[in-house]
Amino acid sequence: MNGSSAWMHGVRDGDAAELHAMEFSAGRGVWLMRPKRPAFVLGSSQSADDIDVNFCAARGIDVARRRSGGGAVFVHPTESVWVDVTIPRGDALWLDDVGRAMHVVGRAWSEVLDGMGMKNLVVNEGPFVATEFSKQLCFAGRGSGEVFRVDDEGNSRDAMTKVIGISQRRTRDVARFQCIGYFAWNIEVHVGAITSLSDGSNDRPFAAPIPLVATSDLLDGLVTALARLSR
Repeated sequence: MNGSSAWMHGVRDGDAAELHAMEFSAGRGVWLMRPKRPAFVLGSSQSADDIDVNFCAARGIDVARRRSGGGAVFVHPTESVWVDVTIPRGDALWLDDVGRAMHVVGRAWSEVLDGMGMKNLVVNEGPFVATEFSKQLCFAGRGSGEVFRVDDEGNSRDAMTKVIGISQRRTRDVARFQCIGYFAWNIEVHVGAITSLSDGSNDRPFAAPIPLVATSDLLDGLVTALARLSR
């Protein structure tokens, strides 16, 4: 498939479990996934004990599970933006290397957010970097292709906060990149729901919030950036 092929795009609505279970055709796509209710989504092999289900139930927060790995992700109807990008096998952007395949998605996000005024962004084009809480919480780790904001003027890669988290799942025909960013990081919910954070000693934001813009603008920007990167 050449770089000029059109990108499908649109909106999908449902609860978190329904959205993760949705299947997409093996074509280029950028999809805004809109959860009806807030939810914590566990990684495919993550222990259910990592989430305080009673805390979540009392606050109307669903608990679901995705097919891709990594730690839990909080999705919210208005506080987060969740976008799935699909790239079919044979596409100009397809790479067999699972880690390197995520780089182009991160670059597209970085380009869009930079254009919206968010500066000092870098894409992790190295391997996954684990931290004390990364098995429990996606945004505590540093995955390949994910976008980070450098927090000091020295551009130290040890002083970065995650901006866009990305996970990936594949079939024989298509790679699906599931991306999440936050307009606001809810410290209370994360400390209350993630059992390893419940002692309150790590009540810091694990995410750098993205600009509060229309999700349709983000979607359009990603389509444009991915089309350019595929030329």
